[in-house]
Amino acid sequence: MPQYSMDHLPPIPPEQTMEVRPIEPDRTYLVSAFAQMGLGLVLTALTAFIFLISGGALYILSHPTLSLILLVAQLGIAVAFGVMMQKASANTLRLMFFAYALLTGITFSSLGLVYTGSTLFYAFVISALYYFCLAFVGLTTKRDLNNLGLLCLVGLIVLMVSSLVLALFGAGMNMILYSALGLILFTGITCWDVQRMKTIMASMEGDDVSKSKWTVYFALELYLDFINIFLYVLRLFAAGSGSSSRR
Repeated sequence: MPQYSMDHLPPIPPEQTMEVRPIEPDRTYLVSAFAQMGLGLVLTALTAFIFLISGGALYILSHPTLSLILLVAQLGIAVAFGVMMQKASANTLRLMFFAYALLTGITFSSLGLVYTGSTLFYAFVISALYYFCLAFVGLTTKRDLNNLGLLCLVGLIVLMVSSLVLALFGAGMNMILYSALGLILFTGITCWDVQRMKTIMASMEGDDVSKSKWTVYFALELYLDFINIFLYVLRLFAAGSGSSSRR
């Protein structure tokens, strides 16, 4: 099973006031961000399915160098996205986002070789329902989630570093514990990202160009949040049921 390392988007937005304001953002841009995120997920799923049934997934899995190239390409796109955020057009950023989603689909095609179709389906449905609830909380809560989000982000970094250190010393972290902690941390991060999107969009009254670019930015943020939630849920399924994995 591929280890998904892009747990959070590298670029850091410019300083913004993170207190929840009474000003409501243009809902058109919020809907657009979620819609683009959804298109990214559809592109990832279709790409993964095509590569799985065509034999491409097995070919990539049998050639580790290709997996490394895909990972480097994903990292390169994410870094380039952050560097070009201020100067590139919204269409260019959108193209980079969809390219990232396509590469993720190629990488994820190997999941079909590891897990049964029913396991992948149930993990996706549970992840989608859970994500919907988190997005609702992020959009409607009156509480400032900035401190919670930063705390969860730090916790995520600690979790990743700890797992790498343990791996280097030949020890492994319990998969159920690791997945549960990751899911808890991304619960806070997702709510925080949705609230940040709402707050930042509300502070850009009349600036349609900037709003369009930030819409793509948050589409990628929300996409990454969902992907990681899905992976943690999938790992919990695998750890809790031996029948979820192909033998």
